[in-house]
Amino acid sequence: EGRNAEKAREILLLNDWVTPHQNFFPTLDKPIAYYWLIASSFKLFGISEWSARLPSVLAALGCIFLVYRFARLQWGLWEALWSSLVLVTSVEFFVLSRIVILDMTLTFFITLALFSFYLAIQKDDPRSARLYCLLMYAAMGAGTLVKGPIALVVPGMVIFCYLLLTRRWFLLRKMNILLGPLIYLAIVAPWYVWAEA
Repeated sequence: EGRNAEKAREILLLNDWVTPHQNFFPTLDKPIAYYWLIASSFKLFGISEWSARLPSVLAALGCIFLVYRFARLQWGLWEALWSSLVLVTSVEFFVLSRIVILDMTLTFFITLALFSFYLAIQKDDPRSARLYCLLMYAAMGAGTLVKGPIALVVPGMVIFCYLLLTRRWFLLRKMNILLGPLIYLAIVAPWYVWAEA
């Protein structure tokens, strides 16, 4: 927790929103987006444990909302409420939602990507399906800026396995395979290029 919070604090001290620093030395072991969130929280609410943990709390609330919406659409109200209760009372979820590490924010973006895929394949309207697919690629890109390519690999593997097991390869037409990578790169590439420069 201290290391991640300190990287965010040094963003404000150095006014360097491109390269994360730890003890004032450049540290590029993780992308910077999570530190942006903490630094923004510090700027808005002051430097404290509470403001450092706020991004994880908000990401956890986002996960609860997405799980609720998915279960509500798929099964109904009571199933959605029970699903949310199970998630909230899961020990690891509870712990990760209260500490300053990248995992809860990454979990939110992976969940958003998979929920967007689910909505896209459920929609008969091509325009709605396209918007949800673009949201899926944007979530993968944002997750990559939080913790790296795992935010692309995990949803990609889930989607591939789903298509393989259901043999619904025709859904690839709904997924905007050509536009999706452009959205992903438009989100991810600027920081990587900027940091490299």
